Amino acid sequence: RLAMVMTGKRDPRSWAAGSEAKFDFLDLKGVLDAFFADLHVEIAYEATSHPTYRPGRTARLLAGERQIGLMGELHPGVVKGFELRVDRDQPVLAADLDLEALLPLIPNFYRYDSLLTYPPVREDLALVVDVGVPAAAVESALRQSGGVLLRDVTLFDVYEGSQLPPGKKSLAYHLTFQAPNRTLTDEDVSKQRGRLLRLLEQQLGAKLRE
Repeated sequence: RLAMVMTGKRDPRSWAAGSEAKFDFLDLKGVLDAFFADLHVEIAYEATSHPTYRPGRTARLLAGERQIGLMGELHPGVVKGFELRVDRDQPVLAADLDLEALLPLIPNFYRYDSLLTYPPVREDLALVVDVGVPAAAVESALRQSGGVLLRDVTLFDVYEGSQLPPGKKSLAYHLTFQAPNRTLTDEDVSKQRGRLLRLLEQQLGAKLRE
């Protein structure tokens, strides 16, 4: 098996404002996304529960229908049991991967796309959806609806609270648009963004967060 553990401040040596921010669930997901991308293995995340992890902060990792691991924020009882010396409000993130299930999925050969020379355009998109809609479903819909111009989708914030109606949550994504043969204009990106919003509203009832 392969285990990953992450805790502490995102950038303890930074002088910039916000440097006290601590690693959280999405930081670990970002590490796993990069790990699986390098292995050329496609993974989906699905919310689940497990006594090792905190309720509501646990996901299982799926390759097709097969579970190859778990990830999430460790339960306070587990942190205490292992006598980990962390602040009370400091999350400890962990992932546990089944190598016997993972290794056969790594391809022996894979295709590299040509390096794109035209500049990317990056935008942030915050969507309001029902709390029962998985973030993975929204990301999948974005990728499927984005066409060839949408090169990357990264979830960077999840919010549930008083600023939203009951039963709703906000999911914020970094989007990267890039064309293989030309520089994208503001109009190109605006049209693509509008198309994404229409399709996401039809498929998942998503609304742009004001």
